Amino acid sequence: VVDTAAGITDGVLTFCQAAQDTVVVVCDEPASITDAYALIKVLARERGLDRVHVIANMVRDPNEGRKLYEKLARVCERFLGDVALHYLGAVPQDDWLRRAVQRQQAVVKAYPGSPSARAGPGSATTLWSRRFAHVVNRPSRAFSPSGSAATVTRAPRSWSSPSSR
Repeated sequence: VVDTAAGITDGVLTFCQAAQDTVVVVCDEPASITDAYALIKVLARERGLDRVHVIANMVRDPNEGRKLYEKLARVCERFLGDVALHYLGAVPQDDWLRRAVQRQQAVVKAYPGSPSARAGPGSATTLWSRRFAHVVNRPSRAFSPSGSAATVTRAPRSWSSPSSR
């Protein structure tokens, strides 16, 4: 697993091209959507990638994550056509995840009761674990808005926070 910086530098493009699977993490903010589209476009047109996985980040609920993915998918289909996007799921908005990233710790270790650590079956954490279990025998990753990552070590059980139960 290689966690690259945001952008379309040659290093980012080379790692993405060399990877078995490329995962783009996107937030529902204009700059993030524009950056995600630009990366997908350059990977498709200049590097020959025809398949990209997408994680919706910092969403209020799974529905918001799905809508964000669909927005990006529509733009890619309209202007690129030849690239297949696959939705991996969403990571909920969660200050605890941001804190875990700042501490350079896995969110499930630092804050096991947090929404991102306990995200539900449709979350990016769960889907990532299922999809890439054969690729690496290591923890999967959930991402912060800054592009850094927090390691997620298990498939969480529910989307809600412990206090809402």
